[in-house]
Amino acid sequence: LQTNITAGDTAARAGRKNLIINGGFDVWQRGTSFTGASPYYSTDRWQAYRGGAVAGMTLSRQDNHSNISTYYARSQRDSGNTSTAVILLATSLETINNYSLLSKEITLSFRSLAGGDFSGGTITAEITAGTGTNGSHANGFTGQSAVGTVTVAPNATFGTGVHTLTVTMPANATQVSANIRWTPTGTAGANDWVGITNVQLELGSVATDFEHRSYGEELALCQRFYQDSGFIKYYMSGRWAASTGGSIGWWKWAVPLRAAPSVTTSGTWSTGYTYGGTPIFANMTTVGTIIQTSGITFPANTVMYFNNGNILADAEL
Repeated sequence: LQTNITAGDTAARAGRKNLIINGGFDVWQRGTSFTGASPYYSTDRWQAYRGGAVAGMTLSRQDNHSNISTYYARSQRDSGNTSTAVILLATSLETINNYSLLSKEITLSFRSLAGGDFSGGTITAEITAGTGTNGSHANGFTGQSAVGTVTVAPNATFGTGVHTLTVTMPANATQVSANIRWTPTGTAGANDWVGITNVQLELGSVATDFEHRSYGEELALCQRFYQDSGFIKYYMSGRWAASTGGSIGWWKWAVPLRAAPSVTTSGTWSTGYTYGGTPIFANMTTVGTIIQTSGITFPANTVMYFNNGNILADAEL
């Protein structure tokens, strides 16, 4: 019977220690492959981009399916691309979660894997801070500065080892982000890429084992910032009035959002008969929104349906 439990043992096994959401890259609500030049959200809670908004990079989900992780995020310079602009993947924390880090040591850890044509030689991880409220690394913090960086050679396999960076946070660091980046050289081959997984940011000076949360938990954490309703087959609404007009209803988010979101739709929504066409939205709140028809009328006291599309709510930093 073990009777002596050290503080290190306790820290290594403690739950809810990873301040980064989706550090294992399990959740990809927006899709599984992305291209673009300007900063964009890709895998949930992460922005991908190149320096100078240069094109020629792809960020994608790749299968790992091991006891280390299910997936990893692969940032790749497209084959034949000659730009040497930096390729970067970054995530930012909410200010509400940053106060517990002020003036304390924190440790960033992650695993890496290089493609056969990797031209960067090394990868750099950085913890960045600012003094404003919320915001994202890509859009810039108030008084943004690097708290610390580490430059390492990527590993041949994810199981080779863990890269770490420990820093002491400034006393006024109300904005915090972590980014991992690399600078390519020459002309890209077919496998000029870096894979990243198990990214963790935690209190303390030692990197502990990666905290694996269930997919349901990770998805709910991500949905605080962005939600895709999934394909809507039939969502009932109605004209609850004594006269002809548009229908109106209430759409509730799967989990409360961080802030009142911007709302868009995707898909080809059905029109005609009892279908309401593409919905429009009003009075967006953190818990739900009014959903209504636009330019389509129905008889008094009748039921209709929104059909054949998705509702997308964005409350990202």
